Amino acid sequence: MNKKILLLSLLGIAALGGIPMVVHNPYYLHLIETILIYAILLFGLDIVVGYTGQVSLGHAGLFGIGSYAAGVLFFKLGLPIFLTIPAAIAVTAVF
Repeated sequence: MNKKILLLSLLGIAALGGIPMVVHNPYYLHLIETILIYAILLFGLDIVVGYTGQVSLGHAGLFGIGSYAAGVLFFKLGLPIFLTIPAAIAVTAVF
């Protein structure tokens, strides 16, 4: 990897980590988080559809299953986030 790309990536991640220190309005924080979550979904879909040319019929469904499992495990069952994320990945992998 090019050093310039690596440096820009690290600066971008640091900027994303610093957003909550600058933006104090909960609505704008929620909006930024939602945009970034859908960006992750879009990048995954772009890899499957754009670069490989495959048709993805279950991409959004698996995204929904994983997010629902994470929400139930974290909010309803009270699991810590470091156990919730791998468990939600495992539940999605079973589907």
